[in-house]
Amino acid sequence: MSKFAGSTRVTFRCVLAAALIGVAAFTPASAQLPTREPGAKTPPRLPRLVDSAFTVTVGRLDPGQTVTQRFALNPAPSPGVMSLNGEWPVAVVSGGEGQFNRKVRAVLRSPFGPVVADGCGYSRDAKPTAGGPTTKPALFATGQFPAGNQDANSLWNVAVSYCDGAGAPPSGPSRVLGDIKIHISYRAAR
Repeated sequence: MSKFAGSTRVTFRCVLAAALIGVAAFTPASAQLPTREPGAKTPPRLPRLVDSAFTVTVGRLDPGQTVTQRFALNPAPSPGVMSLNGEWPVAVVSGGEGQFNRKVRAVLRSPFGPVVADGCGYSRDAKPTAGGPTTKPALFATGQFPAGNQDANSLWNVAVSYCDGAGAPPSGPSRVLGDIKIHISYRAAR
């Protein structure tokens, strides 16, 4: 037998012995991993939250009037922060000789009664009007929706009114000339 063949066998035996020692050393550690007993309940899977949005449209809002629109949010919101903003066109000044930016208030109320968000401001994309009021601040409001018995069929509501203090026609501006859209943003479980 050659010297080389003997050293190869010794090297092979040493490597094999080291590998077996490593497996033996690893086995007790892996044996300590928790095992599930038959019939044990698996922990609940946490829902994945996704950004969701909903738009409420008020077709006509006369000066001095409050319109309350009811709607269902589907998917239902998860407890957490909710926000709203809005957009609408301008109004006309009495006699039709000018344009006027109207300031609108929106109050978002959960199906369980509490107000979630309440804000007053101008359309988010309002353009300056000649001799009219500023376009800032834009309507934006946030609030916390608390945990409760949410479900997709519960009816939410948003109340919309003017909050600029401008009088009614003929001395003040008219209603806005188009739809008032209130955009609601929230997180929902999927």
